[in-house]
Amino acid sequence: MEARHTGTDVRGKEFELLTTTDEVSVDGFSCRCVLPLEEVALIEVFQLGCSEQRHVGVARLMRTQWCDLPWRPCGFQFVEKTGDWILNEEKTGARII
Repeated sequence: MEARHTGTDVRGKEFELLTTTDEVSVDGFSCRCVLPLEEVALIEVFQLGCSEQRHVGVARLMRTQWCDLPWRPCGFQFVEKTGDWILNEEKTGARII
């Protein structure tokens, strides 16, 4: 899934990052980040569509792997959902939207 993320990097500089998710779950996602982020960084998450984007919430950085790589794998967990995410939880489990 294509997404746009905004936030602040370790230097306090605001950023915008376009990326593709590697994995998604009801509560979070993983993607590759080229920017160094604080251990508990919060980012705004926007899901991109053909002609529009939807703000889906705020996510916290939970893990970073291989910090010496230019595009390091990062795992994020939602702390706030403001819109539909690609997976939504219902009483019967998760559904793809």
